Amino acid sequence: MNNSHLPIVQSDDKNSSSPILDSESINHTNTFFQAFMDNLDTPAFCLDTEFRYTFFNQTHIQQMKNLYNADIRIGECHLNYIYIKEDRERAKQNLEKALSGEEVIVREYSGDHLLSRQYCEVHHKPMKNSDGAIIGISVLVRNITDMAFILEKLYSSEENARALINAPNESVFMMEPEGTILYVNETMASRLGYTVEEMVGKSTYHFVTPDVAMRRKTYVDELLRTKKPIHVLDERNGRVIENNLYPVLNSSGEVTRIAIYGRDVTKQKETERELRESEEKYRTVVEKTHEGIVIALGSSLVFANEAFAKMSGYSTDELIGMDYLDFVPEEKREEMVKKFETRYADDTAPHKYEFELLKKDKSLFIVEISAGLIEFKGKPADLVVMRDISPRKRAEEIQTRTISLLNQTQAITKLGGWDYNLITKEIQWTDEVYKILGAKPDFLPMDIEHAFDLYSPEDAPIIKAAYNKAVTEAIPYDIELKFFRFDGTPIWVRTIGNPVLENGQVVRVTGIIMDITERKQMESSLREVIQKLRLLTRITRHDIVNGINVINLYLEILRETEDPDERQKYIQKTLDASTILEKTIGFTQEYENLGSVSSRWLSLFSITNSAISTVSMKGVRVLIDIPVEIEIYSDPIISRVFSTLLDNSLRHGEKTSEIRIFTKEDNNNLIIFYEDNGVGIENAEKESIFKHGYGKNTGIGLFLAREILSITGMQIKETGVTGGGARFQIRVPQGVYRINPAEIRV
Repeated sequence: MNNSHLPIVQSDDKNSSSPILDSESINHTNTFFQAFMDNLDTPAFCLDTEFRYTFFNQTHIQQMKNLYNADIRIGECHLNYIYIKEDRERAKQNLEKALSGEEVIVREYSGDHLLSRQYCEVHHKPMKNSDGAIIGISVLVRNITDMAFILEKLYSSEENARALINAPNESVFMMEPEGTILYVNETMASRLGYTVEEMVGKSTYHFVTPDVAMRRKTYVDELLRTKKPIHVLDERNGRVIENNLYPVLNSSGEVTRIAIYGRDVTKQKETERELRESEEKYRTVVEKTHEGIVIALGSSLVFANEAFAKMSGYSTDELIGMDYLDFVPEEKREEMVKKFETRYADDTAPHKYEFELLKKDKSLFIVEISAGLIEFKGKPADLVVMRDISPRKRAEEIQTRTISLLNQTQAITKLGGWDYNLITKEIQWTDEVYKILGAKPDFLPMDIEHAFDLYSPEDAPIIKAAYNKAVTEAIPYDIELKFFRFDGTPIWVRTIGNPVLENGQVVRVTGIIMDITERKQMESSLREVIQKLRLLTRITRHDIVNGINVINLYLEILRETEDPDERQKYIQKTLDASTILEKTIGFTQEYENLGSVSSRWLSLFSITNSAISTVSMKGVRVLIDIPVEIEIYSDPIISRVFSTLLDNSLRHGEKTSEIRIFTKEDNNNLIIFYEDNGVGIENAEKESIFKHGYGKNTGIGLFLAREILSITGMQIKETGVTGGGARFQIRVPQGVYRINPAEIRV
């Protein structure tokens, strides 16, 4: 450092009588001053009026190096080294105040956190010459960290103590041995309805009843005698207070103060009591329950209740320490281990299942297991609750067999059961009811009123009236009605309703519904047979009698005439009549099976193909456009209807080259169309062709066709256009045809 820049030590008193120091003395003094300043552990420096350095010590050099990484020099502006804007502006303000003649003292700190923080007191003092003019500024930095920390800790400890005492929601106070309160926290004062100031200096026994005061004096006397803390429970006004008394001893070992901490433990004591009661209840439940309960630590049982002991055939002492796999059949141990390990690895894994276990005598019993993880002595364990469901399983097996037998019986008899609760409006059906109605298994039974809509319009009022009598008058019913399945198929059912009474009131109606369609069809078939036999009898009797009468007439004429020509004519007529009679008898042979077979569901497509195979079509093309799934209910002889139509097209169509048979649904009826491209039928003959005796042959073909169709309610008529071919329409009513899903082709 250049000593020429050191401040010259000289007197600024012109009238001083002190001698003027020589140059050597000045240099010696300045050297001494420099050494002295460099040995200071606090920064010091001097600036001129332009804030340029005129002096600095080593500590300041190091300070600027640490703070701003600056290598300062004499003559350079101090502010130029301070690159942090906020620091530079603050330093400039303080220096400018000092240049104005004000001595500026500021306190600052440096460091990023409390432990490394350094507190400083910076003195900015104006430097004057002998004339009193300000020529610069001297700056001295004093480290006051230790003092600042002491003051801060003193203030902080007092505040912390006050905060700690007032913070808890419990009573805290200090008193002298005789009971005078020296300090009380806000919580205690507030609970007693006083302020802190009102309580300090008064006796603690002033704020309690005499009996409580007496009890507390006993505690204090014991503390003064033993000089040890005392812990007591004090119950008052339904509250439980835990009081802790601590003695404060002086240097002689005498008790000079007593600190008391009072905590309201009412809820805690209630919780403890509830916990004890809960434990007692839990122990009672565990020991008295019918469900087996075990705890497995690892694979070993560490607890088993009496119920599981009875289930397994072991004693509770024998069960402790057993491996849980000892109860599992050999072939199922791998499955059990997997379930056990899965529960430990995944909390969401199923924890409820059924399993077969072994008893001590190696017999099997079935349990429903509910398992979960718990902590047992600080380790994860398995808590397993088991219910012996062997009796239930046996009952379920019996019930399953019974239900299966019931379902089979119902399926064979086509009889289903139902139950309607008038209170809850709930309906229950057996499986066979679903089948009879054609409902899907997931269908929910409808309200009883809506169920009536499934009956035919003419029968719905009958079932409603019968049901209403069962409900209002407790009159059972047993009736046969026409019914429509969910797919619209008509069937016959026998429905029986039986009212169930409670306290004289009908609360339920139970009953059965039976599909009697086959029986009704058999009855219908019997009527058909009778009709067919009557038809055959009428036809054959009429035609044979007519034929015999004609022959007899011609023979009478032959007997009475001698004219050869006349005789020859009537002989020929007799022969013709005989031929007709022979054909009539042949007709009876051809239809000898009419009425011998009951009507049944037949494939319309098969019927028409069968008819084609019985007629020689002579090159005539036949187109059949009939869905294979359509079936009609009829006697198999219905194929003769189509054979007759085919034969007529070939005999009378003259130019027939194509025949087409197809179907169409119309207003719940099925229309079967038969068309040919022959000459057609005159309008005047459209009805006559169905009369008995019409035509060039036996005259019974179309007549018999109409009669056969009418037996099952079908109708036939001719609707063609003269010259445009014959066209027959056969109307099949609802219930006489159906769509058989089994025949639907994809």
